[in-house]
Amino acid sequence: VARVGACHNLDRCTKALATGGVRFFALETDYLDPPQVAWLEKELSSTNSGWKIAFFHHPPYTKGSHDSD
Repeated sequence: VARVGACHNLDRCTKALATGGVRFFALETDYLDPPQVAWLEKELSSTNSGWKIAFFHHPPYTKGSHDSD
């Protein structure tokens, strides 16, 4: 059974890019499923960038119509 928001295609849900000594990791956060976590762990362990920055498709906290108190 697929969970709502589950990432079924990691190529569409996650991205990694490097510039200079920084590697960025974009994560789909509607549902942070085990394959995505495994992908991130593999990416983090395989890079030797001095800076590693993970960011989310959606912010972890919001204010307004989607208040996340």
